[in-house]
Amino acid sequence: MAEVIKCRAAVCWAKNEIKIEEIEVAPPKKNEVRIKVVASGLCHSDISGMKGKFNDQFPIILGHEGSGIVESIGEGVANVKPGDHVLFVLCPQCDECRVCKKGKNNICFSKTFGRKDMSDGTTRFSCRGQEIHHFMRAATFSQYTVVSVDNCVKINENAPLEKVCLLACGVPTGYGAVINSAKVEEGSTCAIFGLGAIGLSAVMGCRDSKASRIVAIDINSDKFELAKEYGATDCINPKDLDTPIEKYLQKEFDGGFDYTFECIGLIETMTQAWESTFLGHGECIIIGVDAKEKMLSISPFATLFGKKIRGSAFGGYKSEDLPKLVEKYIKGELNFDEMITHNLTLNDIKKAIELLESGKSIRSCSSPRWEPQISVLCEPGQQYLPQFLSEDGRWTSELSVKVPGVSCLRDKMDLLDYCKKVYPGRDITNIVESSHYQKIGGWCRQGATNLGKCKGAQRWIKPFRCLEGPFQSDALLVPEGCLFDHIHNASRCWPFVRWNQTGAAACQERNMQMRSFAMLLPCGISLFSGVEFVCCPKHFKVVPPKVKKTDLPILPPESEILPSLDDSEDNFSDDLDEDEDLDDQDEMVADEPLETLEEEEDEDEYDSDEDTPTLDSEFPNDAIPINDYVNLQTTSQTPDKPISEIPISVNDGQSTSIPTPDPYFTHFDPRIEHQSYKEAQQRLEEAHREKVTRVMKDWSDLEERYQDMRLADPKSAQSFKQKMTARFQTSVQALEEEGNAEKHQLAAMHQQRVLAHINQRKREAMTCYTQALTELPPNGHRVEKCLQKLLRALHKDRAHALAHYRHLLSSGGTGGLEAAAQERPRTLERLIDIDRAVNQSMTMLKRYPSLSKKLSQLMEDYIQALRSKDDTPGLLLSMTEEAESGILDKYRIEIERKVNEKERQRVAEKQRKEQRSQEREKIREEKMRLQAKNAEKAYRAQQMKEKDQQQDHQEQETKTEAAQQSSKEQTSEAAIDVKETTVEYTEESVYLTSPTSLPTVDDAAVQRAVEEVAAAVAHQETEPQLSHARAHDFGHGEASFSVRREIYGGREGRNVYFTLAFAGVALMAAVFVGVAVAKYRASRSPHAQGFVEVDQTVAVPVTPEERHVANMQINGYENPTYKYFTE
Repeated sequence: MAEVIKCRAAVCWAKNEIKIEEIEVAPPKKNEVRIKVVASGLCHSDISGMKGKFNDQFPIILGHEGSGIVESIGEGVANVKPGDHVLFVLCPQCDECRVCKKGKNNICFSKTFGRKDMSDGTTRFSCRGQEIHHFMRAATFSQYTVVSVDNCVKINENAPLEKVCLLACGVPTGYGAVINSAKVEEGSTCAIFGLGAIGLSAVMGCRDSKASRIVAIDINSDKFELAKEYGATDCINPKDLDTPIEKYLQKEFDGGFDYTFECIGLIETMTQAWESTFLGHGECIIIGVDAKEKMLSISPFATLFGKKIRGSAFGGYKSEDLPKLVEKYIKGELNFDEMITHNLTLNDIKKAIELLESGKSIRSCSSPRWEPQISVLCEPGQQYLPQFLSEDGRWTSELSVKVPGVSCLRDKMDLLDYCKKVYPGRDITNIVESSHYQKIGGWCRQGATNLGKCKGAQRWIKPFRCLEGPFQSDALLVPEGCLFDHIHNASRCWPFVRWNQTGAAACQERNMQMRSFAMLLPCGISLFSGVEFVCCPKHFKVVPPKVKKTDLPILPPESEILPSLDDSEDNFSDDLDEDEDLDDQDEMVADEPLETLEEEEDEDEYDSDEDTPTLDSEFPNDAIPINDYVNLQTTSQTPDKPISEIPISVNDGQSTSIPTPDPYFTHFDPRIEHQSYKEAQQRLEEAHREKVTRVMKDWSDLEERYQDMRLADPKSAQSFKQKMTARFQTSVQALEEEGNAEKHQLAAMHQQRVLAHINQRKREAMTCYTQALTELPPNGHRVEKCLQKLLRALHKDRAHALAHYRHLLSSGGTGGLEAAAQERPRTLERLIDIDRAVNQSMTMLKRYPSLSKKLSQLMEDYIQALRSKDDTPGLLLSMTEEAESGILDKYRIEIERKVNEKERQRVAEKQRKEQRSQEREKIREEKMRLQAKNAEKAYRAQQMKEKDQQQDHQEQETKTEAAQQSSKEQTSEAAIDVKETTVEYTEESVYLTSPTSLPTVDDAAVQRAVEEVAAAVAHQETEPQLSHARAHDFGHGEASFSVRREIYGGREGRNVYFTLAFAGVALMAAVFVGVAVAKYRASRSPHAQGFVEVDQTVAVPVTPEERHVANMQINGYENPTYKYFTE
C-alpha cells in the first residue's frame, strides 16, 4: 500500500505569488496514478494561470507540460505500472461522449479541457494542513504529483524525459495545427505569427508539409536564426516596418497567404493574421488564446469568398498519438532540442518566468536532473581546466577563475572552493559525487584564452554536485514492491563510495537489489554519516540505460605509478621488466586465439556479439576517474534485455527478473581478470542449472496435480493441462533467454575490461616513452625499456583484436561468419591503427640519431620476437593494409574450410544414418511379414486340429453309446473269442520276444517293455486305430467313409466289444509271460554268480575310494551287500 510522500513543489498561493514549499502528496485512489516528475516545461498558459486568467482557485500548483516515471498506481489501473515512463496528457478522451464517438475533435467535453483537481473534486496535495489545487489536472511543478489514469500515457523508455516533456504541450500544439488542423498542401504559402515553442513547431510542420514559402514573424529578431534552422524561408520583424504588418504582407505576398497561424494569443495579432490571409481561399488558424471576455472582430463579407478562420487545440492530437510523436523524435524525424534554451531547477521557477516573459528563452525546463555541478579531468602529463554546468545545461569552463597550479583538482576543499567561484550567486555549502557518469567534451588546457578553441575529446567523467543551502537529502522513487530504508551512524563519517557499498550490502542481505540511494547528514566536506536507499526484488524490471558504461578503478598519475626514472635510480630494471613479461604472458593466455572449433574454454573467452561496444568507441583513451566499480553497478547497471523467470502455476502471474549482482561485476583486478571471468561463468552456469531444476520440479508437481484432477473432473483437467503446458513452455523459453542474456552481459563486461586494461597500458607506455625521449640528455636504457613496454602493449592489442575476430568466425557456423563479416572492417581499422602507432613510435626514435643508431635494430628484433608468438610471422613495420586484410582473409578461409568440412561430415553422417534407418526398416518389415505368415499358418493348423478333435469327440461318443447297447448280447461270445485269441497272442509274443531279448534282458528292461506294451494297449483302447484312420483317410477318398459307415451298424457293435475283450486278455497273458522269463534269465545272469562285469572303458573314478573299489571288483572281490540283494 502506497504511503504519503513529502516533497517540494512550487505553490502559487495567490495571483503572482509563488513560493517553494514542502508539501504532502497523498497516495493515488481508484483509477489514479502517482508520478515522479522528471522534467516540466514552463508554458505561457502557466503564467496566465498564475495571473488568474484561466484560474480562480488558490493555492494551486501550476505546470502541465511534463514527463515522469510512475511511482505507484491506484485500484483499477491497468495501462501503466510502476516504473513506466509517461507523458502528461492535456486532452484525454473518454471514447463514450458524442464528440469522441464522432471522432472529428480531440476535445472531450466529459473530460473538460483545463479542468482542475481530480475527478472526484478533491485534491491530493496539502501543505501545513491546507489543501492545494491541481492546475489542468497535472500540477507538474512538484517533485511528485497525482493524475487520473487518462491524463498520462506510456512512452518509449529510451526517450530522454528531459527533452520529450515538450511533447506534452508546446510542440504538438504548433506542429499538429499545421499537419492535422490545417492540412497544409505541398507548395502552399504560410505565415507564422510568434516564434515561441508553438510557433517554431508550426514552422517545422510547414517545412514537413513542403510549403513553398514559410514566413516567420516576431518582434524578437534573436529567434530568427533558429526559425531558419527549422525551415523558415523569410523572417520579418514588424518593428522594422513603416507600414502595418498585414498591409506589408498583402502587398509583398500577392494578396496574402494560403495559411496563417497565430501562436501568441493576443487579439491584435489574431486580427493581423486574419487580414494577412488570402481572400479567395485562405485559412487562418488560431492557436493562442486570450482572456474569455475578449472578442475577435472580423468582417463576415470575407467569408463569402471562401476565407476561413478556425481554432486548433493541442494540434488535434489525441492521447494515443503522443507515443508516435515520441518515436519520431527518437528516429530524428522531429527535432526540438534547441527550443530548450534554459535548464533550471524547481527553485528557479521565478527566474524561468522572468526569462519567458522577457522573450529571452523559448522554453525553460525545470528538472531535477539539472543542478550546480563541476567536473575535473585528470590525465598524466596533461593539465585541463575544470568545467561547470551552466544554467542552460551546457558544460563550459570559466577562464577568469583561477585554480591551484596542479594537474587537476583532487582536494575536496579545492573542489568546494571552485563550486563557490563558478556559482557566486548560490549558497554552496558542500559537495558530493554524482551517482552517474556523463560524457563531457570541450576541455580547455591550462592557459587557454578562448573558449571557442577548446575542442578536447569527450571523456566519461563522474561530476561533483555542488549542494546549495542547508543539506536536504534527495527524494528517492520507491516503486511498488520495493523497500525504502536508511542507515545512520553518527560515529561513522564516510565518503560517498563507502556508503554506496554499505547500502548495496544491506539490500543483498535481504536478497534484494539496490535501485537508488542518497546521502544523509553531512559530517564534513564530501563526508556523510548515513545513507538512504531503495531495495527492489530481483524480479523487478529496471529500465536499461541508453548507453552502457563500465567503471574502472582510478589510476594514479604516471608519477605515482612509475617513480622518478633517472640514471641513479633505474626503476626499469631487468627484473621488473621480466615481471612485466610474465604479466603479458598471463594476459596472452587469457586472450589467446582459438585453435579449434571444439575448444569451448577459449570460445567462452570472447563470447559476445558483433555489436558489443568497445572502449575504443564508447570510452575515451584515458582512465575513467574516481572511485570504485561497485558504484555504477549498484545504481545503473542492468542487463541488456529484461528476463522472465515464471513459476509454473496457472494461478501465478508472470514476473520479470534480473540476476543477482555477481561479485564479478563489483570487483575488478586486471591481474586475475581471466580467472575471475571463468569463475563467474561457472557461477552463472550453476545458477542457471538450479533454475532449470526448480522449473522441472514445479512441472512434476503440476503433473501429479493433473493426474488427480483427471480422475475427478477430466474436462477441467484437460483445460488445466493446456494452461500448464503453455506456462511450462513459456518458462523454459524465458530461462533460455535469461541464460543467453546473462552470458552476453558477462562476456560484454569482460570484453570491455580487457580492452580498457589494454588501452590503459598503452597510455602508460606512451607517456613513459615520450617523457624518456624528451629528457635532457635522453637515457638510452630508459628509452629502450619504455619503447619495449609500448611495443608489448601494442602487440597485446593486436593479438586481442585477432583473437576476437577468430572467435567470431568460430562461434556459430554460418552465423559466426556473418558476425565476423560485420566486424571485419572495424578489426581491420584497428589493426591498421596499431601498425600506424608502431611506425610512429619508431619514427619518434629516428628523430634522435644517437638513440636510433643504438636501438633501432634492437627494437626491430624485439618486434620480430613478439610476432613470433603469433601464427602470422612478419615484421610489424612491414605490415600494410593489404597484408592485414590478407591475414583476416586467411582466418576466414580457414574457418570456412572447417565449417564446410564439418557440414560435409554432418551431411554424410546424416545420409549414413538415413541409410541404416532404411535398412533397419526393411529388415523390420520382412520380419513382420514372416511373423505374419507363420502366424497365419499356425492359425490354420490350429483350426484344423480343433475341427478334427471336435469330430473325434463326436465319433467317440457315438461309439460308446453303441457299445453299451450291444454289451449284454455279446458277453458270452466275446469271452470264448478272447480265450482263443489270447492263446494265439501269447504264443506269438513268446516267439517274437525270446530271440531278441535273451542276450540283453534284465529286470529293468523287462519292466520297461511291459510298461510300454501296457501303454500301447491303453492307447489303443482310448484312441482306436479306426479313429486315426479317419484323419489319415481324409485325403484318400471313399475308403474311410465306407469304414465309418460300418461303425454305425447295430449288428457290428458286438465285434467291437469282442475285440476289446480280447486285447485285455492278451495284455494279462503278456505280463505273466514276461515275469516268468525275467526270473528265468535272472537266475542265469552274472549277478547270480557273485560278481559283476565292470566296463573298463568308462572314465576313471574321481575319488580314491571309488578307484579302490573298482580294482577289488576286477580281482574278484564280492561285495556282501550286492549278494544280499540278489538273494
